Amino acid sequence: MMMTLIGCLAVVASAGQQSPWDNVLVPQLITETSTLWFDSPELPNAGVPCMSRGPAGEIVQMFQWFPNGDGELDFIARRVSYDDGQTWSGVQAVQWTGGPKAHSRQADPSLVLLSDGSWRLYFTCHVEKDVYPATWSAISDDGLNFTWEEGKRMELADAGLLDPSVTYFDEFYHFYAPRPGKGDGAIYATSPNGLDFTRQPDVVVKGSTDTKFLGNPMVSYGSMYFFGTLEPKTSWAGVFCAKSSNGVDWTVLWTKSGTFADPAAIETPSGTLVFITSLQGPG
Repeated sequence: MMMTLIGCLAVVASAGQQSPWDNVLVPQLITETSTLWFDSPELPNAGVPCMSRGPAGEIVQMFQWFPNGDGELDFIARRVSYDDGQTWSGVQAVQWTGGPKAHSRQADPSLVLLSDGSWRLYFTCHVEKDVYPATWSAISDDGLNFTWEEGKRMELADAGLLDPSVTYFDEFYHFYAPRPGKGDGAIYATSPNGLDFTRQPDVVVKGSTDTKFLGNPMVSYGSMYFFGTLEPKTSWAGVFCAKSSNGVDWTVLWTKSGTFADPAAIETPSGTLVFITSLQGPG
């Protein structure tokens, strides 16, 4: 089966980036010949999506959800699809056990299915005793009820570390997060076990100054793909897809301009299902 990443996302019209609770997760399907609006419901008041296959082949999607459509309440939530994204279950709030006594709401989920069928969820959190937010993790047997794991997975000494994304590729876990204050590249780290990460040189796309690794990686047929955000200045300018054989050296396959960002993708029999974060749907 060919990797169906040839093509680009259709433009989503938008009035401009506003508050995160204004965002809508919009699905598109990329095939070898076209990009289609996918016959799957949009999800309003949500952003920062990620997707992973479950043990039975289901798609588990996690995201930051603002159920009241404002900034008073938000949390990491999930929904599940058993038909490759055509229909979804109801939204469920992720449940937490353990962890520090005083901390911010968990945010920016990145979900990984482990070899034993359990789940690890990476997320951003600011613990009261720390100066900056960092990346933490939690473990689960069912992908809904998570127990905090001891210690941080990644942190920076001089800035907050936000929007982590993690995937397993070529016997290592690869960690990416946008570089604070920069519109391109990523903080990059690797780990043999998904817990103890070693920071590596920052990843950048050679010849590019606007390919920010705000988004999600996807592994398919021996290669890694990153679906990220174009950010030439200080606001969303579209999305890109890049390919790598080692997680370090990247080649951009396509870009698409527009006021949308932070995509997540997963391979299906019909093509690559991509959810983008936008202020509006296709209409």
